[in-house]
Amino acid sequence: MEQRKIKIAHIVGGLHSGGVEAVIYNYFSHINMDSFEVHIISNSPSVKECEDSFRKLGFIIHVLPERKKDFVGNLKQTIKIFKENNFDILHSHMNLNSFYHTFLGALTGIKVRIAHSHLVEFPSNPVAKTVAGIKKLLNKMFANRYFACGETAGTYLFGKKNVKNGNVYILKNAIDINNFLYNEDTRNLIRTELNIGNRFCIGHVGRFTEQKNHTMLIDIFNEFHKLKPDSILILIGTGELENEIKSKVNNYKLNDSVKFLGVKNDIYKYYQAMDAFLFPSIYEGLGIVLVEAQSASLPCFSSDVVPHEAKVSELVEFYSLSMNVREWAENINNYNYQPRICMKSTILNAGYEIDSAAKELEKWYISQIKG
Repeated sequence: MEQRKIKIAHIVGGLHSGGVEAVIYNYFSHINMDSFEVHIISNSPSVKECEDSFRKLGFIIHVLPERKKDFVGNLKQTIKIFKENNFDILHSHMNLNSFYHTFLGALTGIKVRIAHSHLVEFPSNPVAKTVAGIKKLLNKMFANRYFACGETAGTYLFGKKNVKNGNVYILKNAIDINNFLYNEDTRNLIRTELNIGNRFCIGHVGRFTEQKNHTMLIDIFNEFHKLKPDSILILIGTGELENEIKSKVNNYKLNDSVKFLGVKNDIYKYYQAMDAFLFPSIYEGLGIVLVEAQSASLPCFSSDVVPHEAKVSELVEFYSLSMNVREWAENINNYNYQPRICMKSTILNAGYEIDSAAKELEKWYISQIKG
């Protein structure tokens, strides 16, 4: 008799080739899908290329209306999907808002309900702080399993005590290291494809959202371009602020020096073409792209609000967001650039290798049902 598959629902804000989607994709491309029926429930319109890549892995995809625009529609469809599919495990990646899905999961009888912390935010507004506090309490009430990408993210959503007591499963944002290791041939190929030549190339990977701070990123690059006029910036990702950033680039007259590359399914190739990685995020849960960039032996210049767990080598320098953009540019320009090297052992030792991490997660899922 064929063994019943474990049914898992992953809840995401959207399928846009962002960090959360990358984590799910990386893990499930290294998990034996024969044991699982995996659904992904997206709470906003999705990018077709991203949907296609998940379907190829065997995911069943549901795209719901955005809660902000159609709360009742989103609520009804969520409950309907939960009831029709009788999921064994609900794995919500909605950070502070995971309580919404774990509550509905509890109502519809889903036994294992995971709230997964991917972000660390520090609201200064007293009202926002209070709301965040209430949401954290609701998350701890309605989820019965806690996940986080690192200890900082775990402490943020579930508290220091839960992390210390081992109540939070730290699921590292592991990657397929071999894809990201520096490759001179790939570098030359991509630089030819992008017509970069020998120009100094700064890169960034991230959705065009307020969190990723593209506004400051362009300001820094504008100053850097004055110091190194033949430099170029490549931006990978899409998002609601993309047109606003394109307009800013145009205002600085940098159109010939900034390339908007959109969504890429083979991002690892583009790290090879870069000479430096710029990451001035306003907040992060971990900042997996920093680990990817370090895997490619890239010097990284990051805001200091990014959890320092992402620094697994000496290639990362942290700077304050309050520091003048000219200083950021000068630091990037004055950095002591060295020949790129193989970072495999460094990344392996830091525990970001996907094969073993995926096997552990697979075992964990199975243990929750058999238990």
